[in-house]
Parts: sequence; C-alpha cells; structure tokens
Amino acid sequence: MGKRIGLVFLIGVLATAAPAVAAERYKLRAPGGNTAAVFNDVGVWKTAKAAMNARISVGNPVTAQNLECVARPGTKAEVIKREGSVAYVRASDALFGGCKGYVKSEFLSAY
Repeated sequence: MGKRIGLVFLIGVLATAAPAVAAERYKLRAPGGNTAAVFNDVGVWKTAKAAMNARISVGNPVTAQNLECVARPGTKAEVIKREGSVAYVRASDALFGGCKGYVKSEFLSAY
C-alpha cells in the first residue's frame, strides 16, 4: 500500500513538472538583406491576423494600432505557440524590457 502511494505521488510530481519544458528560442530579425536585418526594427503584433498582414517588419500608420511593441533585431524571442505562418512569442531584452505578441515566422532566426 505504501509503495502505491509513493508511486502515485511520484507520477503526480512528474505530471505537474511536464509543462515546464523549455520553449523554442530564437532571435528576432527584420526581413531583407544583411543591412536591413541589422538595422530595421521588428514589430510584435497584438493579433495573429495583424502579424500575417504585415508586409514589412513594423508596418505602417494604418496598422500601428495593432502593434504591441517594437523590438530591435537580435532581441531574444521565446515561442509560446505557433499558428500557421505566425508565432506567439515573448520578446525580451535588457534594454526595452519585454512584451508578448505575434510575429511572422520569417522574422525568427536561430541563435
């Protein structure tokens, strides 16, 4: 009986810790050549639809209302979930703090 309780407890602890698996980690990058990828900022959007419709990394004044924040290239981005061609990320940097929102998958670059 004691072994069963111990086993059930162990399974419960492991099941609770399972969601703590590390997420995918990337750096944000702007589309285009090397110069654009280094100097252009990247928009992090409030909705997946706004991110999909963004033709450039930041957007224009019409779409600015859907902009969550603007991040510098090289900002660390942790992918929380993916939705088709966009990803919901937590973008964080020591300089600007951080924000959560959607970016196009093409704006993610492996370390």
